[in-house]
Amino acid sequence: MLATSEIMFSKFRENRDEYMQSQREWLEVFNAALKPIHQTGWEDWLRDPFFEGTPIFSRVNRRMKKGIVINQILPSDDDLAFRAYLDIFADDSDVDLVEHVVITSVLSEETKEKARMLINAHLVHKLPSAEIERLCEILTCGSVGTRQE
Repeated sequence: MLATSEIMFSKFRENRDEYMQSQREWLEVFNAALKPIHQTGWEDWLRDPFFEGTPIFSRVNRRMKKGIVINQILPSDDDLAFRAYLDIFADDSDVDLVEHVVITSVLSEETKEKARMLINAHLVHKLPSAEIERLCEILTCGSVGTRQE
């Protein structure tokens, strides 16, 4: 687990300024992974009406049927500082179906880099679902320091 001093904006749930700064940090991660010139068709997706960080950031491209969801947590919320998996929204609908990566993470330089790598693999390199799932496992296990089989 990451040391508390490495966590950015640890009062994001209580302080609206920190919440907005956190959103900007995740937007920068998205922009670093998927350059703004390639963001045509991407739009805001899910909302966080209670400003709890679930999700703190999300984007969807309905034409591509791809999305990204980032839930920001605090170290006290989970034993893992970074957790990721591939999910499908509305898998029973050809119109609304969205394959998306869900990232649940504290905000730190290390986790931002993991998120950028995963978003890049999913949206730029367009790796097959099985490879994205494997990368999610590797990045999730890597956040605890030791991997358990």
